[in-house]
Amino acid sequence: MVGEPLTVDRGPMHRRVPVVVFAALVGAALATPSPATAQTCWRGRPLPDCTSFAITEVGFSFGSRRDSANAGGAATGHLMTWELGYMRNLGERYAVGGTAFVEGDGLGMARLRAGLKGRYRVWLEGNRSVDVAPGVILLAEEPSTPGNPDGSLTAGYDLGGLLAVSYNLGDLVSLTAQVEALQRPAKELQMSGYGGVRFGSYPGAVAALVALVAVVLSIPSHSTAF
Repeated sequence: MVGEPLTVDRGPMHRRVPVVVFAALVGAALATPSPATAQTCWRGRPLPDCTSFAITEVGFSFGSRRDSANAGGAATGHLMTWELGYMRNLGERYAVGGTAFVEGDGLGMARLRAGLKGRYRVWLEGNRSVDVAPGVILLAEEPSTPGNPDGSLTAGYDLGGLLAVSYNLGDLVSLTAQVEALQRPAKELQMSGYGGVRFGSYPGAVAALVALVAVVLSIPSHSTAF
């Protein structure tokens, strides 16, 4: 009717956009032609050595977190991250791809988050490189609070975002920095910043195994009465 306000039903579609963008980015990388003499590698290298390469990374960082509703200041802590993905060289200088990630605070993996990152790489001399990786946080789990006694997994908040930058040494060890922003259901803005080290390729596989064992051992045992 004339005079009635126009409303737009966004529905769940706005949450699918990051997934579609991520798939398009990886699809474009897969479709990029490259010399037949190169190959897919586990440890990333530029052309002509590798057409594409896997991303298998485990990271350990230290940083701080601040909530807009918390007047007491920032909380500090450790961040553990796992990333798995794929990149394809577009030439001798550049590569593009994406990763899926899971991260959490400390060995207990409190405040568990998961999402997707796009990744753009610039190759430097000596098999060094710089990565820029914007991403979205699709799922988050908060510790138990009076308003959320179960600390349940929730995807009902506005999408969180992050930006990570890393300086890679031979695609084995990386120095990383990452900032995150997450809008909670209570409309509190949570900002986090971290800096640390990340292990990839063969060291990443070993570090992932060690980290997994440490996480399992850190989980308290519960006895069950029958």
